Amino acid sequence: MKENVGNLTIKVRLIFQPAEEAHIGAERVITSGDLEGVDLLVGYHKHPNLPIGQISAGNGRRNAAVDKFVVKLTGGWWSC
Repeated sequence: MKENVGNLTIKVRLIFQPAEEAHIGAERVITSGDLEGVDLLVGYHKHPNLPIGQISAGNGRRNAAVDKFVVKLTGGWWSC
């Protein structure tokens, strides 16, 4: 909470990644220089399958995938 800011013994920086679902936001954050001097990064990604009030935590990368695919439809006459 805001009233505890004076009690911190470390520097905290909040970083919000733009375009996260489009796979371009991380590169923007990295090239912006906003991560310079950062020793530890903790990410948050909502998980709609968890009950309200619960979190899931673990070491390493999690929810770190961006997938792309192309669908090409070919064929004859299409009627509506």
